[in-house]
Amino acid sequence: MTTGVLIFAFNNEHIDYLAMANWSAKNIRRHLGLPVAVVTNQAVPNNYFFEQVILIEPEGDNARKFADQEETVTWYNKNRVDAYSLTPWSQTLVLDADYVVASNELNKVVAMNKNFVAHKTAYDVIHQDN
Repeated sequence: MTTGVLIFAFNNEHIDYLAMANWSAKNIRRHLGLPVAVVTNQAVPNNYFFEQVILIEPEGDNARKFADQEETVTWYNKNRVDAYSLTPWSQTLVLDADYVVASNELNKVVAMNKNFVAHKTAYDVIHQDN
């Protein structure tokens, strides 16, 4: 069985998701020891840390208001439902481009060997939301 991480990275007018995904890929390699594929619609610099680049056009667009942005921005997130058909691995961990991998804890999720795993709850470490 092959295992890897899939990150979707479609930039918008204010946020460079591809750069975030590259930063995450370095941490994923260091802490999890897993290869990373990025799904994007743009050329990826040679010095980025992806084992594979999957080029597709983003489907549609959503508008989203981010807390750190003055205005509503375009947010491409509709392709994530295609993760199973796009992944090059038989077991895939799908992570957001801005998800910070700072330990090897996610290897426990990979070791579960389940068809689908998702968090049931979340905890706000800065106590702004319940």
